[in-house]
Amino acid sequence: MTKNICSLLCGILFGLGLTISQMNNPDKVLAFLDITGNWDASLAFVMAGALITLATLQHFVLKSQRPIFDTEFHLPKNNTIINKSLILGAIVRTVSSTCYAEITKLGISRRGFNRIQVDS
Repeated sequence: MTKNICSLLCGILFGLGLTISQMNNPDKVLAFLDITGNWDASLAFVMAGALITLATLQHFVLKSQRPIFDTEFHLPKNNTIINKSLILGAIVRTVSSTCYAEITKLGISRRGFNRIQVDS
């Protein structure tokens, strides 16, 4: 039960961080991805801050004997395994992210929400 509560709190904190940094704002993300036009580099600072925080905390966490809510750390034994499923997953992730960005850029998702009518 404590693992579930901790997971919920971490998810809420993560979502709050995304909202505060506006990483869930499609216009902000598209401005960051538009490196040839009016590029907005503010999300790069958000990502750099996240990486610095991760590296610092991971250093201290991995020095401890065991995690707080488990009996052992579950880390990969071999970091050099690159197989077909890993490559296929990366390709699917890249294609789906690109499609989402293009749909958002075209405004298809916004137009669809404007046409929804609720009959009461």
